[in-house]
Amino acid sequence: MPTLIRWVDGRAALAEDAFTAVADETGIPRGDVIVSLARFQQEGERLLGEGRSVGVRIEANEAVEDLAYDLPRIAVVALVFPKYRQGQAYSSAALLRERYGYRGELRAVGEVLREQARFMVRCGFDAFEPADGSTPEQCHAHPLEIIRAAVETYGDELALVSSFGAESAVLLHLASRVKPDIPVLFLDTGMLFGQTLDYRQQLAAKLGLTDVRDLRPRFEDLAVGDPNADLWKTDTDACCHIRKVIPLDAALGGFAGWLTGRKRFHGGDRMRLPVVEEAGGKLKFNPLANWSKTDLDAYAAEHDLPDHPLVAFGYPSIGCWPCTSPVEEGGDVRSGRWAGSQKTECGIHTARAPGAAPNVGGDI
Repeated sequence: MPTLIRWVDGRAALAEDAFTAVADETGIPRGDVIVSLARFQQEGERLLGEGRSVGVRIEANEAVEDLAYDLPRIAVVALVFPKYRQGQAYSSAALLRERYGYRGELRAVGEVLREQARFMVRCGFDAFEPADGSTPEQCHAHPLEIIRAAVETYGDELALVSSFGAESAVLLHLASRVKPDIPVLFLDTGMLFGQTLDYRQQLAAKLGLTDVRDLRPRFEDLAVGDPNADLWKTDTDACCHIRKVIPLDAALGGFAGWLTGRKRFHGGDRMRLPVVEEAGGKLKFNPLANWSKTDLDAYAAEHDLPDHPLVAFGYPSIGCWPCTSPVEEGGDVRSGRWAGSQKTECGIHTARAPGAAPNVGGDI
C-alpha cells in the first residue's frame, strides 16, 4: 500500500488511509473507496447510496469539469501525475479549489516526489502518495537532496541559472558536489560590474564547474532596442527584457528543468516561493527557498567559499551596474536593486505573456 502523507500545521505527517484505491478491472470491496472517473460515472449513485465515502481518481487527460456537478458529494479527488515533469494536475487542483470551491481532500498520486510536497500544498493539495515511498521527514529535504533528485530526473536536460552575485557561491558549490559538468547559464548583459566578471571566472575554476555558458544579448536586439546602451535610463523593464529575458529564454529551450538560487527571505513575491514550481512548461527548482541568510553564511563559512568582491562594499544583491546600489546595514537585501522604482524583478522569473515575441530585432 502506498505511503500517504498529509500536511498538518505546516509539517508533513504520515496518515492512515481509510480509502481503498480500486482498479477498474477489480470488484469493489466494502468500505470507503477511490474509483476512476469512468467507474464513478457508472456506479457512483449506487456507491453513494450505500452510505460510503467515495473518492474519484482523475487522470491527466481527463477534465475535472466532468466532476463539477458531483463535487459536493465526493470526499476525495485523487489527481494523477503520470510523469514527474508534467504539471496538468497542478492546474486541475487550482481549478477545483478556486473555480468550483471544492472543500474535500485533494490527493496527489502517481509519479510524485517528495520535493514537490510544499508546492503541492500551495496549489491546494492536502495529501500525497510519494512514488519513492518517502517519509515525512524527507519532505523537508536539504538543498543537496533536492539538487540530486533534479539531476536524477533530468540528467543533461537540467541547467542552473546563476548571476554569480552576492549569494551565488552556495548553490554553485552544492551543484558542483552533485554534477560538476551541469550547464551553468550566466547572463552577461554587457552592463555587469567588472568585479562580477572576474568573480565568475575565479569561482567557476575554484568549484571545478566545467560548463559555464555566457549568455549575451543578440546584436540585432541591441541595435533595434538599445542602440545607445542607455535604455536603462528610460525603461528598465525593456532593458532587462533585451539583455536578460530573451537570451535566457533562448538558452532554456534546450532544457526540461532548471535550478535557481532564489530564497524566501528576500521578501516581496519571493516570500511565497515554492521549492518546485512549473514555469513555461518546465519545472523550476529553488533548492534554497527555505534557507535563511544565517544558513547561507554558515554553509559558505563551512566550505570556505569566497564572497563576491562587492559584498564588502555594502552590496548584498548584485546585478547590472546602472541599477544596483549599496544598501545600508540592516536594510532589505534587494532594496539596492532598481532603487527608487517599483521594479523588484528583472523578468526572468515572471510569467511570459502568451504569444509574446521571442526577440526584438528579428532576423535583421
